[in-house]
Amino acid sequence: MAGRPGGGGGAAGSLAGRRWLQVESEAGTSYQAHLALAEMPRRFTAAGAEFFAELDRLPFAVDWVVDLSTVASEKVVAAVTKKKRDLVDQADQYAARRATGLPDALHDAADDLGDLGARASRSSVEVEVQSVTALSVWGTTPAECDQRAAALQARLKGANYRLVRPVGGQEELFTLGLPAAVTPAAVRQYVQHELGEDWAMHGALHGQAFGDPTGAMVGYSQDIGTISPVLLNIADAPVHNAGASFALAGDLGGGKSTLLKLITGSVVDRGGRAIAIDRTKSREWARFARSAAPGRCQVVDAATADMSIDPLRVFTDPAVGARYALSYLTVQLGVGAMTEHGALLKTAVKQAAAAPYPSMSLVLDALQEMSWKTAPAAGARLRSSNGSGSRPTSRSRQLSSTTPCRRSTWPQASPPTSSSSPPPA
Repeated sequence: MAGRPGGGGGAAGSLAGRRWLQVESEAGTSYQAHLALAEMPRRFTAAGAEFFAELDRLPFAVDWVVDLSTVASEKVVAAVTKKKRDLVDQADQYAARRATGLPDALHDAADDLGDLGARASRSSVEVEVQSVTALSVWGTTPAECDQRAAALQARLKGANYRLVRPVGGQEELFTLGLPAAVTPAAVRQYVQHELGEDWAMHGALHGQAFGDPTGAMVGYSQDIGTISPVLLNIADAPVHNAGASFALAGDLGGGKSTLLKLITGSVVDRGGRAIAIDRTKSREWARFARSAAPGRCQVVDAATADMSIDPLRVFTDPAVGARYALSYLTVQLGVGAMTEHGALLKTAVKQAAAAPYPSMSLVLDALQEMSWKTAPAAGARLRSSNGSGSRPTSRSRQLSSTTPCRRSTWPQASPPTSSSSPPPA
């Protein structure tokens, strides 16, 4: 590798006019130009901050490397406090020497420090990211290399990101991208200070690894040049102190149900159980359960069920039954937990769970009673959905709250975490 200091220029120009590295390898000779991010906009939005994504829109490839270090929020707040005191001293000095007032730069610095201190003190997990960003382009000739470097600078300059090709600093920026190399001291002059949430807006950093180390294969990763299977092991999440919750999002017909059935089938085949709530008219999950696990599934139709799936009746602990009943009802009814209707629903479930013989019918009675007393509009909506326009009589409420209910034969020690088939609603 031959380093050339100086500005732009071709191979035939003066040595002082070259800001590229001539790299010789088994594949041949190429020319590389390395640029450092020297200036960023003071303020930006998430839509305009993804300058890493902007690199993918260029007609040529751009390599980049970021050298990161983080500072805890406590140290950030302490540093901001010190800088504020220094800023006050500078303001006093300007006020004593000049009659024209403070320069705009001091006002901007005061605003930035105030915003940084407020945001850093808002969360104890927030950190300050100190980053050095280097970008590299290359070409088969020095002229092509210079042309691409200039195009890259012009592209990011439009978004107020200033890139520099330092004189005599090409080898240091090249070294920054080498694995396990010590960060050259000369590149510290390009450090940018941002909070973690701001730095994350510049573009998602990801690796080629996706999924779990073990588990059922649910697809292939196309992020690398070779075929890489994607494994998913939901049951292993609690072992690593991680949540097993996940969501599938996509366009209509994009394959969400197909993937979900693949995951469900793999859980059952690996010895687990799954419960699904089927709200489709076609009862697609019932058909899937009978074909995927014949003889090992149970389909419960809530309209004609001969076994109770009422959480308030299934679980012997009223608190456990109330928690699962509330979780089920908020999803089934489409009621937000933090809304007014969600609060009424929670009160009704607690009231029903405290009865001698708790059941979902008592939840309905409690909601009807509350609707007549406190929420006429909600009561009208409830009566409409219930198909009744009259207030329940005291006798019907008394019977529903005192009649013993037969519990199902499901296990009582723990909540039914799985079953190979969902009960269609």
